[in-house]
Amino acid sequence: MKQRRKITTIQARDFVYLEGTEYILIDVEKGKQMIDHATFESDNHLTTTYFSSACWRGYVAKYFVKNGMLSVVKNPNDDDDIKTEEVSVNYTGSCVIAKGNGCHSDFLVCLFYFDEAFELYFENGFLVEKLSLAPAIFEYRRIKETTILEKETMSHYDSRDFLYTLACKHLKYTYDRSSYKWRKRELDK
Repeated sequence: MKQRRKITTIQARDFVYLEGTEYILIDVEKGKQMIDHATFESDNHLTTTYFSSACWRGYVAKYFVKNGMLSVVKNPNDDDDIKTEEVSVNYTGSCVIAKGNGCHSDFLVCLFYFDEAFELYFENGFLVEKLSLAPAIFEYRRIKETTILEKETMSHYDSRDFLYTLACKHLKYTYDRSSYKWRKRELDK
């Protein structure tokens, strides 16, 4: 009997602008969200919502770290012509960001496909730690040169488990196997 796989749509990217450079937000610490959709709506910062199979949350977030402080602009449909105000974010927790020629970013293991990645830690919206994930990317590329990650050697699911374990080895904080974008919103609980 053939095993059926659940196919899901890759979600629209969120971005983090750090020191004037655009990064893709790869993941957020396990059990956390940087912003709460319900709070944002009730504060009238989000006037319209956008629903698509590629944007289940109804918005795209653009985070900014300026002078060590975290803020966000939420664009309901990733349209730069629609402006919403920048709002401070009182987030305590970590996240992973990346830039370069990488794949889409719905899972933590995608960090290996980028040229540069960092793990950031915030306390009450202030950046207190920036850790380079260059050693993780280097180790992945070294391992990839061997046959261990070839399809003949390892199934897709075994490969994902291996990459998740490799990522966790290099990360200081804990992340989930699923994308932060797919986690339940406070509104849905």
